[in-house]
Amino acid sequence: MHTLKTQKRSLAQGVVSCNVSLIAAPFTSDSVDFFDSTATHYGVTAFDRKAGGRMFFISLKKTIVPGTYEFKPESDVYGYYYHEHERFGWNYYPEKGEFLLKSVDFEKLEIDATFAFTSTRTPDQQPVTFENGVFTLTGPGA
Repeated sequence: MHTLKTQKRSLAQGVVSCNVSLIAAPFTSDSVDFFDSTATHYGVTAFDRKAGGRMFFISLKKTIVPGTYEFKPESDVYGYYYHEHERFGWNYYPEKGEFLLKSVDFEKLEIDATFAFTSTRTPDQQPVTFENGVFTLTGPGA
């Protein structure tokens, strides 16, 4: 099992980004937070405050290795997208999607991955797609 040698919660250098069919502006994180989520998983929250309140949460099993995974709770990797609307916020959970983990080194906070998924449980019942997703961490933040 991997163990994080830094503090339990750490700002990380890198970016989480993707195109979201719900909004014209792509999601591009302006901050990324890496943390020891549970005994078996690390968590990452990425915030994009430029186009309203938007956030990605990604959970990675501590024993995950490079490979292709279904992006869902039963897999070694899962997550969701949160979008703040005018009077409320909504979580968009992957119902069908893929997460390609190219490389991972939790001790150095280095992750290279791509992802795409679709969410159909939406307020207006219209599918929302998340395409061209990039998840890259390049070490601890300042």
